[in-house]
Amino acid sequence: MIPSDAQAIGRDSVEQQTELFRLAESRYGLKLADIAKRTGIPLTTMQGWRRGTAMPAWGLFALKQAGVPDELLSLVSAPFGCSVTSRTEIDIEELCEIAAELDQLYTDSRRPASEAGIHIGHTESARLHEIAEKLRARAGVNG
Repeated sequence: MIPSDAQAIGRDSVEQQTELFRLAESRYGLKLADIAKRTGIPLTTMQGWRRGTAMPAWGLFALKQAGVPDELLSLVSAPFGCSVTSRTEIDIEELCEIAAELDQLYTDSRRPASEAGIHIGHTESARLHEIAEKLRARAGVNG
């Protein structure tokens, strides 16, 4: 990996922090102030991370201990080809549900009446990748 690639990947990772915090609140009801309280990390630090200040690795694991789900933490590591997981047992039923959701979205995205016709549009692609990352994280697959 050449340095410019590392910098670009690093920027993509930092950009995903905003999405992590947005989804933590919208999907899981984890408000920034609540996460700060659970971790003992100052709210101003959390706000900086949400705005794009690079979060250190220890911050990611502090968020995990505060209850932020693996698939959201994996958003930050995805540009590096990694995912966050701590599962020792795989919930096959849950994996099948997520896989079915991915399959349905893919099928819907390829319909002529979809965003980009039979091709997959930008919004559809982003959502497909999000669900695929969730599946990868739940399955415990790194990279």
